[in-house]
Amino acid sequence: MSQARSLFVLIFLSVIMVSVQAGTYRWVDSKGVVHFSDQVPPEEAKHERKILDKSGRTLDTIERTKTVEELKEQRRLEKIKAEEDRKAQQVKERDRMLLLTYQSVSEINAARDEKIATIRNAVEIASSTLKQQKSRLSELRQSAADYERSSRPIPKKLINEITDAKSRIIRTNNYIERREREQQLITAEFDRFVKRYKFLTE
Repeated sequence: MSQARSLFVLIFLSVIMVSVQAGTYRWVDSKGVVHFSDQVPPEEAKHERKILDKSGRTLDTIERTKTVEELKEQRRLEKIKAEEDRKAQQVKERDRMLLLTYQSVSEINAARDEKIATIRNAVEIASSTLKQQKSRLSELRQSAADYERSSRPIPKKLINEITDAKSRIIRTNNYIERREREQQLITAEFDRFVKRYKFLTE
């Protein structure tokens, strides 16, 4: 074998080895024509392509380049998935804390009853205060009526006391309503605790 022929064989084998290492690309263009090549032209990069070994087996698949609309949709779906994962993690953490905090349904009910009892005591105290405030307002109004019956001007101090008494009554009423709503929320919350605890343990 001549030196020139030996050099040619070496170059040919080198080309083959590079081609095998790089892999052969297979893709189908927009007209449905199948292509095989060791390089993909830039204008064909928009198509999905497979990398084949020398025996024709698929080594890897490269997805086609997505359109702007497809990329936007992909990002939208990724955000939805991330939010779903976040919520799932929150549920998992709440479940873990629920099981760590309570050992039985009876413990959950006892904790609920304790919270509700505290609220009821506060409402009873506020209701007693409200009764006193209303009684005081009634006395002040009676004093104002006495001035009016005697055709005397109502003192500014008395007017201010009546205004202040009304404001205190409104605040106390609001407080009672707020604590009663809180009681309802606690009852509903602990009902969910019981339901979830049973689901996790039974």
